[in-house]
Amino acid sequence: MKIKVVVLTKFFPVVICIHLVDFSSVQAQSSDQNYVRTRSPRTKISSEFTLNSLSPNPDSVGTTIQYFDGLGRPIQTVSLKASPGFNDIVQPIVYDAFGREQFKYLPYINSVNDGSYKVNALQGVASFYSNPPSGIQNTTHPFSETRFEPSPLNRVLEQGSPGTDW
Repeated sequence: MKIKVVVLTKFFPVVICIHLVDFSSVQAQSSDQNYVRTRSPRTKISSEFTLNSLSPNPDSVGTTIQYFDGLGRPIQTVSLKASPGFNDIVQPIVYDAFGREQFKYLPYINSVNDGSYKVNALQGVASFYSNPPSGIQNTTHPFSETRFEPSPLNRVLEQGSPGTDW
């Protein structure tokens, strides 16, 4: 990791700090989506080199990629190889016309394990919970819904939970 500082003083003092990062271990994240990749070591490490050498092993390092829209809001979180079968766990995030999270979708296991942005994540949620693996409840409503009052205050009127009524 190298830091380079450039000072421009022609008209006014401006300091620009460029942080150079090693992208050699970047996996198949999307080239047209903004994202932040977070690696969390699950064992004691002494340097970034140690972290890089542990990265391919999901038991040693947890990797989460959070994708953002053009306004800087998260639109999808992908936990790389986090399921028991080492597949990705995907959590889609959708906003209404006012920028609120009216529907909060449950995470689902995707068969692809490369950490890439899932374009059809909402269809993935629906298909996963319509025919889930053993131990996961079948539901046609894999989301919670929040209803807001029709005012600029965005106060919550009603809030539901995932699944069918009981």
